[in-house]
Amino acid sequence: MAYPRRYRVIFLAVALSLLATGCGESKLSQCEKLNRVTNRVANQVKTFSQQNNTGKYRSSLAEIAAELETSASELRNLKLQDARLKDLQAQFSQMYADASRASRDLIIAADRRDAKSGYTALQALNQATNREPRLVTQANQYCCPSPDASNRCRP
Repeated sequence: MAYPRRYRVIFLAVALSLLATGCGESKLSQCEKLNRVTNRVANQVKTFSQQNNTGKYRSSLAEIAAELETSASELRNLKLQDARLKDLQAQFSQMYADASRASRDLIIAADRRDAKSGYTALQALNQATNREPRLVTQANQYCCPSPDASNRCRP
């Protein structure tokens, strides 16, 4: 059974468009990659911060700094295609790197009993971490613009 030429052209165009869109990761899938890393960091920082109640300030801060450094690197290595997610990826990664550096500087200042350097490091840490709420809001609004009643994303 032979099909007219125009049907073959239409079929070929549809097949090519499905192939082109089917090969890349969906926006939701890319959002989930970014979200997995950022949620893990938030949970680990919360856990380490709770250790402050046990008097392990220095070791907790060192663990947080190491986790932030690792996560910054992990984020940089995520393979994302979406331009907006790539921008958020870079901003989260930079925030984690800045917070890690400031945390390590705070440890050094405390070890040296250098109040001025400690204050500078604390300001840098606050400046880095103050970016997080804005970045989380931007990521949530982009990845899940209209959540359902239980605050879950609708595809």
